[in-house]
Amino acid sequence: MIQHKSGIVDVVNETPYDFKTEFTSIPDLIGEFKHLPLNFPPGEHYQYCTSGYILLAYIIEKVSGMSYSDFVQTQIFDPLKMTSSYSVINTSPENQAIGYNKVDGKFTRGAEFSLSQFVGAGNLSSTTGDLYKWYNGLHKTHKISTDYQSTHYGGIGGCTRTAFLFHAHADYVIIILSNYSEALVEQLGYDLTCALWKNIQIKNKFRISNLKKFAGFYDYGNDGVLSLSERNGSLYAQLSGQQELEIFPLAENELVWQVVDAGLKFETQNGKLYAIHSQNGELIKAPKIQPIKLSAAELCNITGNYDYGDDGILTISEIDGRLWAKLSDQMEAEILPISKTEFFWMAVNAKIKFESDENGEIIKAIHFQDGLKTEAPKLK
Repeated sequence: MIQHKSGIVDVVNETPYDFKTEFTSIPDLIGEFKHLPLNFPPGEHYQYCTSGYILLAYIIEKVSGMSYSDFVQTQIFDPLKMTSSYSVINTSPENQAIGYNKVDGKFTRGAEFSLSQFVGAGNLSSTTGDLYKWYNGLHKTHKISTDYQSTHYGGIGGCTRTAFLFHAHADYVIIILSNYSEALVEQLGYDLTCALWKNIQIKNKFRISNLKKFAGFYDYGNDGVLSLSERNGSLYAQLSGQQELEIFPLAENELVWQVVDAGLKFETQNGKLYAIHSQNGELIKAPKIQPIKLSAAELCNITGNYDYGDDGILTISEIDGRLWAKLSDQMEAEILPISKTEFFWMAVNAKIKFESDENGEIIKAIHFQDGLKTEAPKLK
């Protein structure tokens, strides 16, 4: 539900809905959509759903034995000293901003209704200063997994528009709160983000020596191989089987992605360079793969056909000193060396190891992919 993949009908946006002016309990809200069929099987795809938030608030109440409003106050607002934040169900401060829209070119007050109908989805009131405490206390510290974090544009129709955009590794957060229902917060958020990243790039240009030092391949173990390549003074990163993306410098030995909240730091230990990948509070220490040069005889020993059983025949061929692999009717792709007997694909997250007999002749390949191991004997 938190990822909006439940398939539950959005009671506010998908059904005929009358905004309520009186307090409405969570069970009464759930009663308005619990009988409706799912839009799609859970997990099939994304569709924003206010009802999911209402159900999650209900779960919090049942597990904690507290009202959702009291839970948020005691477990989040109070510990983070968010003294200007409230559940509007519990209290409505005197200086609460009033929502406006525009009718015939004139600002008019938005409709008045009870925010109890948005419990879990929009019943909280805060300030930019308090939301900065929220960011530092929950997002930046990874107490909320980045799997469940996202930039957010929202608001309540006819009253407000908001934006919450952040990047923990680049250490910025953009918080926009407007009490005008047609405020262009998306454009403002985009413009501010572009300005921040332009400033990051201007302040932290790559040195040519670092470009050459960082470029190469880094072994992520079961997660594949990371390729860092330089083009026209910029670095581009690609993890096996994924899209290539530009990566930007933050410091002499630190890089960050713009489109995902993740970064790399480079460390040298015992003369070996490592990329330390940080994402979602977890670290991967990936050693740089040293360039391997195979002789013509070694390349020839590997080339040939390998029997993958029901999956077909893997054909490995050599072109200009490089090895290429093709499984039956699949696309041919280059395999790159980790050692003289271990190779990896960049097109997919897979690795292959070759074993030889007592005479040094390759007799089989062992293919590693998706946690599975396939042994393929070399055909004569």
